[in-house]
Amino acid sequence: MDSDERIKFSYTLDDEAFKLGVARNYSYRHSVRKLLMPLFGSIMIVGAIGLFFTDPRARALPVVLLILGIIYILSKKIYVRRIFKRFKAGKGDDSTYVEVSASASGITMDVGNANGFTQWSAFVDRVLVKEGLLLYPQKFLFVFIPHQLEFEVGTWDKFVALIHAGVERKV
Repeated sequence: MDSDERIKFSYTLDDEAFKLGVARNYSYRHSVRKLLMPLFGSIMIVGAIGLFFTDPRARALPVVLLILGIIYILSKKIYVRRIFKRFKAGKGDDSTYVEVSASASGITMDVGNANGFTQWSAFVDRVLVKEGLLLYPQKFLFVFIPHQLEFEVGTWDKFVALIHAGVERKV
């Protein structure tokens, strides 16, 4: 790719796309947690049921174990909902229109009332998922770019090649 060549595209980050990005971030960044939480939750529920039927005096502990087990099993949904509520608290409308311009030196994003340029070296990780791309300026802070884009200049494949060439995985 020529170092002067720019890729330009735009997309709308609506609620469903943002939830999908948060879910993919959870699956990638919390890979051990996503496996262990449902396992521990299931063990707690089985233990609560067993304790409830074997010890007639124990009533509070099985209820507590049952509630914790359900919370552990639903931990991914709870995480996505919590992050989504934080996102919605910071903006009033239902979707965000984003214009992006990328080159070999970095990426410029224009989001209505905010815009900025970031060099590729400032990102610590990138993950290509079926539904789009996660860019990480910090380990647990991400930018989700969905696969459905309106390209003005360039293609998805050229953009992904640019990301892979520019963003060194540091975490």
